[in-house]
Order: sequence, then C-alpha cells, then structure tokens
Amino acid sequence: MSESEQAPIRLALLLAGAGGRCRRILASAGVDDDPIEVLRRARVKPTLLRTARRMVSDEVERLMDRLRSDCWRWVVPAQSEFPALLRHVTDPPLGLFVRGRLAEGPAVAVVGSRRATPYGRKVARLLGEELGSAGVIVVSGMARGVDGAAHEGVLAVSGTTWAVWVAGPDRVYPSEHRGLAEAIASTGGLLTEYPPGTAPRRH
Repeated sequence: MSESEQAPIRLALLLAGAGGRCRRILASAGVDDDPIEVLRRARVKPTLLRTARRMVSDEVERLMDRLRSDCWRWVVPAQSEFPALLRHVTDPPLGLFVRGRLAEGPAVAVVGSRRATPYGRKVARLLGEELGSAGVIVVSGMARGVDGAAHEGVLAVSGTTWAVWVAGPDRVYPSEHRGLAEAIASTGGLLTEYPPGTAPRRH
C-alpha cells in the first residue's frame, strides 16, 4: 500500500480512537501493509475498524483541508520525512501532525522545569545557542521555563529546533508562546501526535 493510501487510513484510526495496542500492532507490521487489514488479522474490534473506514471517506479529507490552510500536514511512518528513530520506539505514533520542516541530522532533547530560575533559563538558552551553532537539532516541548529558553537560544543563532506539542495542532500552548511557535515553524518544525481539539493535560 502506498504512503498516500496509508496516510488517510492512519489518520482515521487516530480519530476513531485507536490506542496503544493498535499502535504496537502496526509498529510490528511492515510499513507498506494495509493498516486496517493488519488490525483485522490481529482481531481488533470490528466496530473500531468500521468507524475508521467510514471516517476515511467522511471526515479525514475535510480535516486535512482545514489543517493545510494552517500549513499543517499529516506524516506517517512510510514517508521519508517521518523521524527515522521514532519508527523504532516501543509505542510509535500512528503519524504526526507537522508544520514546518523536519530536517535530518543529529538531535538533542533539552527539557526542564517550567518554573525555572533565571539561572536555569540562562543556561538553557546558552545550551540552545551552542547546540544550534554546532548544527544540532534541539528538540523540546515549547513549555514555559527551560523549554522555551532552549528554543529561543537556537533561534538566536539561526539554528534548527523542533517543538513537540502536548496538544492538538489547533492549540498553541502556552498561549503566550504563539510568537515562538511561528518562529520555530519558519526554520524548524512543530509536531504533535494528538488530533485537533486535544487540550493539554498534565500527564
């Protein structure tokens, strides 16, 4: 099955509520296999699969049109843009909503306290600057405190940074980082595995 055929099916499964078991089953299958058929053979509830099939024709294209108007796209493991290392985690996402560009290269995650001290924010920004200057992609969560400071450091040296969101692509969180999100998307990437309408939750 081609990646263009897989993408809407995987998105429909996400919208239908496919959870961790479905993700793990699909992760153990070939990236070119039909996701619905793989799940059917694994005896996933037929109601979930029927709902997903209906959503492919009813809702997925409308959703994608809406996301495209905001410069988001849906990327699945069969596509070269999908981060290679993410294909090999225990519970990889069905796909990613992406805005911007996911460049290849060495990457480092910089995360820390939302209630960082001034010194903590200063160090995080310095780490972002140094890593960005060295051509390393800095991955963080765009949260208040350390995360935001690390992103800002990378942007200050025109480096590449990715922000992994804890909400749907239609939610900027925290709201005061809207400008930061735009700056990140212009040179790096915003990404989330959560569908539109998903609010950020503590866990």
